[in-house]
Amino acid sequence: MEGRRAPAGIILLAIIFIIISVVGFILALGTATLSGRIFYDTVMDFLLISSVLNNPYISPGLAIILLYPSMGTTTLGTVGIGLLPLLFVGSLIFAVLYFIASVGLLYMKNWGYYLALIIGIINIIGGVLILVVAIDLTGLIILVFGIVIVVYLMRKAKFYFETEVKSRIKYDWYKSS
Repeated sequence: MEGRRAPAGIILLAIIFIIISVVGFILALGTATLSGRIFYDTVMDFLLISSVLNNPYISPGLAIILLYPSMGTTTLGTVGIGLLPLLFVGSLIFAVLYFIASVGLLYMKNWGYYLALIIGIINIIGGVLILVVAIDLTGLIILVFGIVIVVYLMRKAKFYFETEVKSRIKYDWYKSS
């Protein structure tokens, strides 16, 4: 029973999970890079503001002219520094979970089945929250994706994993006799 191949639906779900995990890793890398850039911009803006305001030779009118282009960056930087690390950690965690679930599904492991089921349930909850809070089309897509995952795993794929467990039990019992 070691060489048993996963059914086409499980392979397709695993491939989708791998694609989502790659996108998640790219998003995490992008937010880490952007977070560092915003932090750098914020520090540089702070240094610029403090040097202009502390210079006795610059009039208040000239200070406003010098600082006006950087004012929006400072505000964005303050907001970005708080939210981007959260987006980075969330993207990284879900990318890892999707990848681990895809490996478990491809090798027909029960933990892969249950992890994929948990991911589907999290997608349903997240989709509903996005629909309620943001009223966004993304929430509907996530909700439908989660429902499809859970329905497929509970109806079609459950049989394959139950059969695999039963055949392993019979094989182990036969080997021990």
